[in-house]
Amino acid sequence: MINFNKMLNVGGNNIEEKIKEAIKQTREDFINVDEKKMCLYYSNHLSDILKEDHIMHRIINTKEGLKYGFRHGFIISPSDLDNSYYLIDLTYSQFPNHSIPELLEKGYVLLNKDTDKDKWTSYLKDVSGSVAEKHPNIEETFMKIN
Repeated sequence: MINFNKMLNVGGNNIEEKIKEAIKQTREDFINVDEKKMCLYYSNHLSDILKEDHIMHRIINTKEGLKYGFRHGFIISPSDLDNSYYLIDLTYSQFPNHSIPELLEKGYVLLNKDTDKDKWTSYLKDVSGSVAEKHPNIEETFMKIN
């Protein structure tokens, strides 16, 4: 059986370590920048670092990608674990609700698309302010073509 996740990481990188390093570098580079309304700058800068390290990821823009009424940017990166993705959002603190304390603390969290559906939906509600029942799952969001 072919392991799709191993194909995504042909270089054998420790994805979580690369994400930690990229977050550290981004925070150092943006040390005096307020996080409010800067999500796209943070996400694009972090994306550039992840690209250099050959880490597959996708910047999600809530306005274009999820058709929300406002723009917020965050990153999703597939992990080596089956059905799991890293959710990365360095500006999560700007929202009034924080249902995922680990994301607030570390800037990223590993979510399984099957067992962490509630966390993913809570995150989308946190950033959108929406209580809509139908949110795409994390894999659908990663795979979605704008």
